[in-house]
Amino acid sequence: SQYRDSTVWKEYSEDLLKTLNNKHFEMEPLEHYTVNYYGNGKVVALERTDLRNRNRSALLLGGTEDNGVKTTETDAIYLYRPSKNAPLKTIR
Repeated sequence: SQYRDSTVWKEYSEDLLKTLNNKHFEMEPLEHYTVNYYGNGKVVALERTDLRNRNRSALLLGGTEDNGVKTTETDAIYLYRPSKNAPLKTIR
């Protein structure tokens, strides 16, 4: 998890929305991933196993930027289980 002050969070959110709304980007297939557990099994993440994207989030956006450069964007998503039978929750 990351801690950001409100100014940094606002800038980060705006940049992420710009990427998500870019018509040249689309979700990459969910493949080549593993489920990794952290924090004594209370935190779980889907992470890529392929060489190019190893240990990045399995949820990737791929596309071409306005300058023609091909790129992928991702942001790690970790889920937390507060107790054994509780549902998974997103860590924000």
